[in-house]
Amino acid sequence: MAGVSSEYYLRLKQERDKNPPQILNALARALQLDIRAMEYLYQLASGRDIPQPDL
Repeated sequence: MAGVSSEYYLRLKQERDKNPPQILNALARALQLDIRAMEYLYQLASGRDIPQPDL
C-alpha cells in the first residue's frame, strides 16, 4: 500500500530497523493522514511518551 515490503514492516515491528522519514512519509500518504495525524505518527515512531489529553 505504501510501497513498503511486508518484510520491512516486520523489521520495524521487531525494532531491528529505525523509522526513516521516507517510510513514515510513505505511510502517511498511503493512509491520507492530515497534519495532526502525521505528527502523531512521528511521535509514535520516535518511541517517546505521548501526552494524553485532559478529559
